[in-house]
Amino acid sequence: ENISGSSATDNKKDDKTVSLFSHLPQPKHPTDQHLSSISSTIDNNLHPAVPTLGHLYQTHSLLGGNARCRAMLQTFALFLQSYTPPPDTRDFRVDVDHSLLKPAFQYWTTQCRPHSVSMGNAFSFLKLAVANLERDLEWNEAREILLESLEAYVTERIQYAGKAISRHAGSKIQDKGDVILVFGRSEVINRLLLDAALTDGKTFRVIVVDSRPLLEGRDTLEILSRAGIPCTYVLLNA
Repeated sequence: ENISGSSATDNKKDDKTVSLFSHLPQPKHPTDQHLSSISSTIDNNLHPAVPTLGHLYQTHSLLGGNARCRAMLQTFALFLQSYTPPPDTRDFRVDVDHSLLKPAFQYWTTQCRPHSVSMGNAFSFLKLAVANLERDLEWNEAREILLESLEAYVTERIQYAGKAISRHAGSKIQDKGDVILVFGRSEVINRLLLDAALTDGKTFRVIVVDSRPLLEGRDTLEILSRAGIPCTYVLLNA
């Protein structure tokens, strides 16, 4: 009787469903979702790096549009370095698109987390780069062209773009006395503020607004405080 009583008590503790929302589907634990995703990738013969990166996306271990985009492009570069088209393929461009790019991108966006704008743009760029290759190219030569294109994309579209945004937006900050409000964490915004304070010598203070569950603003607070920028941290509880 004691055992049954304790089991009933445990069941009551585990059952946290509010009757008002009992008709809604219950969310699965992220680990359970990831394990089910891995089982599906085994059937689809995806590269092992696909579920590995997908796990980082799904568990929010990798955050930020630029960081997620760079990781995606690095993973695609890894695919290309280890990939060899089947000997009976008629057009390696179709094979690369259908066997490498689309399955991986669909897995990340449908099984893990919706893609960011930068990821969508980068994926479209890569697909176009593959389509623009000459059909008669040797695969080794085509692979080198694609790898160089990926490296150039990261340099020009992410790094240089971040620098341009930083210089333009940083010019809007006054030399002294500005109060700047930021929310969460942004790679570009952090760079902008650091450049304004350390390179341009401007003095200002920052109010960092944050919210659960990710609390990304704590990273922003730590980065700016280490640079000597006065900060105030505000948490949105509602």
